[in-house]
Amino acid sequence: GGGGGGGESDVARGSLQEALATRRATATQQLLVLVGFLRSRGLTARLVVALQPPPRKPPPKPKPKAAGGGGKAASGAVRTAKPPHQVPCWAEVYLPREGRWVALDPFFKPSAPAVDTPEAILAARVSGRALAARAYIVGFGEDESAVDVTVRYVPDYAACRAVRTSHEWWEAALALSRQGGAGAEARAGGGEEGRAEEREALARGATSRDPVDLTADLPPDAAAPAASHAGPSTSAAAAAAAAEAAEVRSRLRSQPMPSSLAAFKKDAHYVLERDLGRYEVLHPSDTPFVGLFKGERVYPRASVVRLMTEERWFRQARCLLPAQAPLKRVPKGGGGGGGGGRGGGG
Repeated sequence: GGGGGGGESDVARGSLQEALATRRATATQQLLVLVGFLRSRGLTARLVVALQPPPRKPPPKPKPKAAGGGGKAASGAVRTAKPPHQVPCWAEVYLPREGRWVALDPFFKPSAPAVDTPEAILAARVSGRALAARAYIVGFGEDESAVDVTVRYVPDYAACRAVRTSHEWWEAALALSRQGGAGAEARAGGGEEGRAEEREALARGATSRDPVDLTADLPPDAAAPAASHAGPSTSAAAAAAAAEAAEVRSRLRSQPMPSSLAAFKKDAHYVLERDLGRYEVLHPSDTPFVGLFKGERVYPRASVVRLMTEERWFRQARCLLPAQAPLKRVPKGGGGGGGGGRGGGG
């Protein structure tokens, strides 16, 4: 979350330093300190946020009250403005002995935190079943890389994907964050001059990929001793990533078959033949169907391949083998989805 108006954000370096010195912090600041503490103990931890897309239509304007009416309208009551929107966030930590990620929300209830109950955490943080179904649950690691962990929190991931934006666009957006810290120097301009610009940006409340020592400007008696535990090693981070990939595959395999035609269009595991794109086919052609939905055959999406024309192959420095027959013939100048007039990659 962040502060409203033009004041300093509660996640800026100065605000966090003040929170540590005074021991008075917002919920977001306490959560960030918790993630930092877990990392200082050698654990792989990350901040998790529930991003919610804005509504496609603006909310309807409230109807004006009739003049001279009774009740609160006539008493001159003024409706107060809503508080600034807070992005729901919590933490995740990787447990090496168990080989899995665990969700942790210290503010789930006033009396007790929530541990290892991902669906309950999402339901408590995001009000309304419809909003929870459209949420993008993203975990931010120590290197600021972003990972989509929605499948861990929503009970019906197929329905969630059906109301999302393009899966290819979303994956490309996440890939930008996996470029590591190479972008920090580019943003700052590189060299010592760029470092100075980045420090000035930090003073204005910006963020950096480089770790910030929150105790640097505190009095000697207020600064904590140096931690003896290093952050997660490369092997530990690789083990955490492998465990998560295995968990995601297992959860996706256990997801139920979509329950509507719209859900099949973006489902990650099942596809209807009617939803194949202009340059897509089932390969091999005798792929067995895995079920029926309203009389239509359901196929595994893993059997869908994208085709390219001979010209497209040539542009990629590839040529067709002799006596190759096309898998599909597409009329010239036709529309249709699945890659446009020149074919797709595959």
